[in-house]
Amino acid sequence: MAHTSALTIDWGDTDAGGLIYFPRFFHFAVVGLNDYFAPAMDGHLMESLRRDGHVLPAVDASGSFESPLRAGDRVEVETTVTRLGEASLTTAFDVRRAETAERAADETGDDDFRYVSSHDLRRRFAQRLLVDKQVNPRVVMQVGGWDSFAAIEPYLNAPTEDVVDEAFRELSL
Repeated sequence: MAHTSALTIDWGDTDAGGLIYFPRFFHFAVVGLNDYFAPAMDGHLMESLRRDGHVLPAVDASGSFESPLRAGDRVEVETTVTRLGEASLTTAFDVRRAETAERAADETGDDDFRYVSSHDLRRRFAQRLLVDKQVNPRVVMQVGGWDSFAAIEPYLNAPTEDVVDEAFRELSL
């Protein structure tokens, strides 16, 4: 389940060139994580954990930057828990301009685009490559940032009976 937090890029988030200073994306990830867990916690996630004698350290963090942001840009931070272990959790974050979905809906005339999330786009990306184009799953995992088959599995729909039958027909089995 994904949670979306709305933020506005502040002047203080940018560098001397007017572009967002890239470490701010990691701050936005913390904001998204706190918002994600806020309904289940007594207020702020990190403060609640600290008060109870626990910590939630970041063990691994990485980011891909595809488009610069500037002061005044409205963004959405989509937070998804992709794996929940007994003593750890893995999260994914997507920071995107809030206007992207609105613009796609306006340009296509299809209001459904207003409700498309990055989770939807990742699912379609995985399906398109794995199912439609039959790309090696390890290649899709590498390109898409998934670190295990279990991490990519939720993005795939179960094949229908017709799809299974067709796959075996093509193999002459």
